[in-house]
Amino acid sequence: DDTRIYTVNREPAGIDTDPQLPRIDDPRTPLEALSEQLTKPRPTDLATIADADAARLLPLLRRPLSELEGDPSPLARRAAAVLAERIAHRAVAAPTSTTLDEIGHRSTHPSPADWDLAATSSALYRERWNITDEGALIPPPLAHAPTAQRTEHQAARDAVIDANAARLINEPTRALATERTALFARLEGSPLPDAGILQARLERADERLAAAMAVERAARTAHERACSPRARRQDPDGPERARRECAEAAEVAARARTEAQRASDARRAPPDDVAARRRILERVDTIDRAIAPRIERACAQPAEYLTSELGPRTDSNAERWDNAADAVETYRHRHLGLDPGDGPSLGGKALGEQPADPVTARAWLDAYSAIGRRDHATHQTPLRISR
Repeated sequence: DDTRIYTVNREPAGIDTDPQLPRIDDPRTPLEALSEQLTKPRPTDLATIADADAARLLPLLRRPLSELEGDPSPLARRAAAVLAERIAHRAVAAPTSTTLDEIGHRSTHPSPADWDLAATSSALYRERWNITDEGALIPPPLAHAPTAQRTEHQAARDAVIDANAARLINEPTRALATERTALFARLEGSPLPDAGILQARLERADERLAAAMAVERAARTAHERACSPRARRQDPDGPERARRECAEAAEVAARARTEAQRASDARRAPPDDVAARRRILERVDTIDRAIAPRIERACAQPAEYLTSELGPRTDSNAERWDNAADAVETYRHRHLGLDPGDGPSLGGKALGEQPADPVTARAWLDAYSAIGRRDHATHQTPLRISR
């Protein structure tokens, strides 16, 4: 049985209609449009005449997205595209409370495009990988999750961070730098190493374990062959050599299993601690992305303190000048909270005195080193920066 579907224009345009249905602007009121359509004397074509696959496509839309995307048939691929578009549309039109908690409301967001990308990327990631955890919008994948899931998680995470960075567009640089310093202070006090380091360590351990197990299987097979009557006649000492090689391979595999288990245990640290550390790192990343455009503008339109420190930018020193300018402005924005309009740091210099705080001191030294590596064709004498 075919069903004739009548749609009418709603406001705001496109916000609560199925994205697969065509849209035609119509000045009539919804009631006028519907009444006229129903009273037309001409017959209406059936949906299956307009699209012969419509009846077969509809049942496919009840299957999970990941299952449809794994089906190579053309109709399943079409269904997967339709389902993905519906999921993305629903993510924008009817965002979940978790989405709103994470990236705010679309109506008040300074960049609707960034908001849309974050909401749709997160919704598709959750649907594709069957994520049911409501405690976080995009919870990190499990330790042994497939590479495709980790890649999609990273893309969705980047979209969420970009959306949140856009919300900080009007925040003063000094306030962002102060928050960033406080976050790093909390991070320094955490006993947990970065989750990314633990994940990489676990992946390397798994690779070594897989290689060791392959060698162990090969050694066991070689030992069985060496113990055959024919092999014994050809090489009487072969079974003993194969037995020793098999024992050595088994010992290497046992050590690899222990290492992999330890790496897995470390990756599964107390959830509260890991989640707290992850939130800190994501917030730092958000602040850095919010500050990045300000750094670019400061380098593109250098203030007097910057040209006094680095000299003029020329074709011959452009690359080194750009690197030094980026290092100076990155330090000033992220650690001192200074915009170009704030002028030079204490002491009348671009960087100011070397700070006592270890984290800030490392950043100061990086910037100082970048200035020291600039093209000295601009200045014949070494640059002196107050310590």
